[in-house]
Amino acid sequence: MSVSLSARLKGRRSTMVSAMVFALAVALLPTDALALPPDPSKAEVPREELVLEKLGQEELIDGTTRDANLESIAVEEPANTTEALAGTTTPPVGTGSVTFGGAAQGAAQQTGLTSASRAGVTRLAAAEPEPVGTLPVKLGQAPGAAMPTGTWQVEIPDRTAPQSEGVDGAVVTVTAPPGASVPIAVELDY
Repeated sequence: MSVSLSARLKGRRSTMVSAMVFALAVALLPTDALALPPDPSKAEVPREELVLEKLGQEELIDGTTRDANLESIAVEEPANTTEALAGTTTPPVGTGSVTFGGAAQGAAQQTGLTSASRAGVTRLAAAEPEPVGTLPVKLGQAPGAAMPTGTWQVEIPDRTAPQSEGVDGAVVTVTAPPGASVPIAVELDY
């Protein structure tokens, strides 16, 4: 008896699912819109004549000039130039180098132990970044990385060189010494 009951339920279920799928498919078919626009002869009442409200006459008011030198607030559009304007300072151009791993830096590394190192954790504090000659660049130890060693070269090309390659801004090239693979911190001060 349980076999015939479940077969009957399966039959009813499949009939219901088929009916639901059919109803959904019919509902999704494209149909024409059933709305009609309003009839203009009934919706709008024609006017015989247009009556405008009478406005009062404008009165001129005497005023004073607040700034005698101000004729207009319009300003001339600046000329589109590729050269620096007078009075602007162009960024320095050139090359420089920083050598890491000297005796002074080794001593700084030894005294750079933090309070965490006194508690048994050996961690070195990041040393102060070293300036690269007269360039507005400083190189130093990256946070959480070992102290760099060797001589690192820095170059800032002429501003026209990056513009010819489609770059608008500062381009700084940092060259690591041969065999160096330590991350390094770079500071740019413009």
